[in-house]
Amino acid sequence: MRKVAVVTNHTLYSYQDLITLAETKQDKHKAKVKAENFLRDWAVGSDIDWAGGLLELWTEALEQVGFIGAEISWQGFDSQGDGASFTSSIDVYLVAQFLSDTKTEPSNVIATDYKTGKENLIPWLRHKIDRGPVGPEDSDRKFKFIRHIPDDYLYEASVDRGIGNHNYVHENTCRAVVAWDLPNEVQYVNDNWETLIYHTRISALVDEFETAVECLRLEICKGIYESLYNEYDWLLEEPQLLELAISQDLEWDEFGNRQTICENELKSSIPLQITSKRQKEIIALQRRRAISKRKRDRNEPQ
Repeated sequence: MRKVAVVTNHTLYSYQDLITLAETKQDKHKAKVKAENFLRDWAVGSDIDWAGGLLELWTEALEQVGFIGAEISWQGFDSQGDGASFTSSIDVYLVAQFLSDTKTEPSNVIATDYKTGKENLIPWLRHKIDRGPVGPEDSDRKFKFIRHIPDDYLYEASVDRGIGNHNYVHENTCRAVVAWDLPNEVQYVNDNWETLIYHTRISALVDEFETAVECLRLEICKGIYESLYNEYDWLLEEPQLLELAISQDLEWDEFGNRQTICENELKSSIPLQITSKRQKEIIALQRRRAISKRKRDRNEPQ
């Protein structure tokens, strides 16, 4: 066991030391728990933007699918009304392409598109919501025809929060609306739209498409919340707490009081405060980089 320093008769211990002490001496268990609670509070505290990198990833993925300018809201993880949702405008042609895609397989690895040089997040999103490409007999294939509807007929396409749904942010507080103002006499003919005769199949198609977009939105909201919960749970596991303690050179006395040594003086235990906005930005950036490194190391982005 590594004894860090002795100042005014106080021996300081690392978090690993306290873990070892708790395993061999029952009366030291409380000290380990006290240090652990401090680390847990700091790892996911309000001063640490631990979810920032993950939400940025989801926002970019939503953009590629067709939910443009998404603003994600979430709340967790111990109340009945917890959950995640987002508001955005909708690019109906990108969403239709996603829904009718017959080729793109789910993948937990984020790859770079060799044509654009940008990350292709669609396979990752499919993996997160457990949705594969449509099969040869899947009715969603027909949504590819949505792209033939002229823009002039599109009346509304957005995800908005419902009236009175501002106290909670779970998936049921928002809804996707996609509406066309089609003329009374219209028919899809040979890849062209012509004003000929009213076609009930067209009206049914746009109604089905709106339902499909709403179902996709619900799946994504649940996927966002699940990934946030998994990240939160991972950060609170002992290996990550140990890594946090080491990276910040945190030490405790045998009673679990956090101590700092500055100019050879032992200071009393006080809650660690991140007061500067710049400090918060640095900590958030470090956390996002750590998340990105972990994704690369294990090829499993969260």
